Amino acid sequence: MARPKRNNADYFSHDADMRNDLKIKALRNKFGLDGYAVWCMILEVLTDRDDFEYEWNDLSAELMSADFGIDAGKLRETIEYCIKLNLLELSEGKIFSQKHKDRFDSLLTKRQRDRNRFIVSDNPIQSQVSVSDNPHSKVKYSKVKESIVKYSKEDNNSKSIEDKSSAAEAATLKRGDEFYKILLAFVPTYGKDMLRSFFDYWSEMNKSKTKMRFEIEKTWNLAGRLRTWERNEKKFNKGSQIQQKTTIKDVLSIAGNTMPNKLIQQS
Repeated sequence: MARPKRNNADYFSHDADMRNDLKIKALRNKFGLDGYAVWCMILEVLTDRDDFEYEWNDLSAELMSADFGIDAGKLRETIEYCIKLNLLELSEGKIFSQKHKDRFDSLLTKRQRDRNRFIVSDNPIQSQVSVSDNPHSKVKYSKVKESIVKYSKEDNNSKSIEDKSSAAEAATLKRGDEFYKILLAFVPTYGKDMLRSFFDYWSEMNKSKTKMRFEIEKTWNLAGRLRTWERNEKKFNKGSQIQQKTTIKDVLSIAGNTMPNKLIQQS
């Protein structure tokens, strides 16, 4: 069973001049630094929640006030004022910021595109890359990794910061395509659902969109990572059946901290 689809994020962009937004100034003027701190923590909570929304009722207000270390009454007053300023919206018992949601459109679009790549037929996949799940694979993954890094050097002549950022993201997406093609050869071994989750996690870009998660690792053994992911997914599924309080992030953390030291060797 594949991991649930992610509809949240690990971080959000904090504008350097956010404090100078007129609505934020009004919030600061009414509640001082406490109001600004509450607003920043609300954004953190929304970022971590599914669909970037937070259920809002008496119980959730008490829980949030305990989390923030603020009086529940003052928290409700702050939330109500944020709704009045249209910083937040309250709909169907949930609070959210539409502007905050819009910031994640590109991230969610990328995740959906990555998932669609693994919607494959039941026919055996023919790949131009011959890969086997053992240390003596004929594919030298380290060499493949070196070959795809060259894309990071493209478009260095962009004249503006925005152009350079777009070029860097485009280069990273190209390397992501190469990474995806490598993983296709493993579909008969691990199945499309597991590989979809594996690719979705390890291809996620950093804040500058210049590297994917797997490119930041000091060592990278693809076959070893896949075996570890498979073991952890079995543990995750087993834990779900007995209703243990194991979170998805715990499983991903285990996979991320297991780093074999040797690359796949050439037979």
